[in-house]
Amino acid sequence: MHGIALQYLAGRTVPHHTAVATDYWGVAAALVACGLAVLVCYLLAGMRPPPRRTDQDDDSGHGGGGGPGRGPTPDGSPGWWPEFERQFAEHVERERRSEQLDAARRGATGSGGS
Repeated sequence: MHGIALQYLAGRTVPHHTAVATDYWGVAAALVACGLAVLVCYLLAGMRPPPRRTDQDDDSGHGGGGGPGRGPTPDGSPGWWPEFERQFAEHVERERRSEQLDAARRGATGSGGS
């Protein structure tokens, strides 16, 4: 083994090993196969039709998003604004009640301890 390496470094011809050449072809074939697989996946993803929008998409009711799909109301505000105001008012009311309950609990536990 060392003799072949020294001959190679000295610039002499080294006997050709076919096993090394077939390894290169195997690697090349694997790289080409991977490249083709990526290309096929990319093409298939591009051919997929876009998701359909339904009338229910804007009225999802989950409390988020939905803004861009609605046009302005007659008064000029965005179409989603009334729903946002209603949800925000509910949120403020829940927070106010929560703070009142916390204050009542603190008052009940604080007055009995003295």
